[in-house]
Amino acid sequence: MDKLDKWAELLLDTGKRNNLVNFKDTKLGTAEISVPDFGALFEKAARDVAFEVYDPKTEDGDALRKLPLSKADYITAYGRRLKGNRILLYNNYLTPIAALKNIAKKARTAIEETGVNLAYLAFGFVHGAEKDEPNVRYRSPLLLV
Repeated sequence: MDKLDKWAELLLDTGKRNNLVNFKDTKLGTAEISVPDFGALFEKAARDVAFEVYDPKTEDGDALRKLPLSKADYITAYGRRLKGNRILLYNNYLTPIAALKNIAKKARTAIEETGVNLAYLAFGFVHGAEKDEPNVRYRSPLLLV
């Protein structure tokens, strides 16, 4: 048995329903930080920099009528407008701000009811497939903060 198999055995739940093994984007529960890139974001986060989420609606009242934009179009339209420590979120189902508010609401409720924090920022994902199912792809968060 190699090291990877031993590590897999040590995990509590290695099933495909575990979001840490098989992460799925959800309409109301995920938002992707599109700008800045992973390296710049991680460097700033390591220095305890406070971030501000850029809301296109504040500068462009018609922005939300143009949604849903593809991720590339969204980054092109709003990525250059970022200044300072602003970040640009993307969610292909809702407005990114609505998704973020929903995540905050669910996290508050979970902490109040169970004492468990459900809100995490994932830095990077590992992509893979199982040997017997090469066409089924999985994404697992690499680092959670």
